Amino acid sequence: MLVPIDDTNGDPIALSRMRFGTKPSTNSNTEAWILGHTCAAVNCRALATLDPSQTYMGTWHDSTANADIVTSVSVDFVGSAVYVKAVLAGPNPPEFMGGLDPEYYISINGTAAGTFKQPAPSTDRSGPQFLYNITIYENTTLPFGRHSLNVDAGRTGGPQVLFLLDAILYDDAL
Repeated sequence: MLVPIDDTNGDPIALSRMRFGTKPSTNSNTEAWILGHTCAAVNCRALATLDPSQTYMGTWHDSTANADIVTSVSVDFVGSAVYVKAVLAGPNPPEFMGGLDPEYYISINGTAAGTFKQPAPSTDRSGPQFLYNITIYENTTLPFGRHSLNVDAGRTGGPQVLFLLDAILYDDAL
């Protein structure tokens, strides 16, 4: 059975939560992450205003990595498959998203497991601003057991990267 881990509400089965941080660690590991759905338009550092009805449980986390700080999220789960869901720029992205191409590095149990890099779509100014429920990583061949997943947005010395994390799902079946 696929079990969703919401970015805000956590895992309804194991009651675990995602851990948000930065690399290198700052005084507040979570200051680079913003709860997008709780952001007031006037006093908010979040870059993206998403449609909550298009996100899992109406929530998402927003972060921007740069050449000096990589943002990261990690979670532990017991299962045999895992899927990471995010929101990406669509064919009609907000202007601020120019140059914020997705660049994510995934590891499982401390070992590099995948990369997601995709240039932002051309701005043809037609179609949606955002693409929801995009799988940026999936692994369906994990041996059943306890695993630790980590996703880094960006890399040291790399470009700015916007990460709009929606949910992580895992299969808890043997």
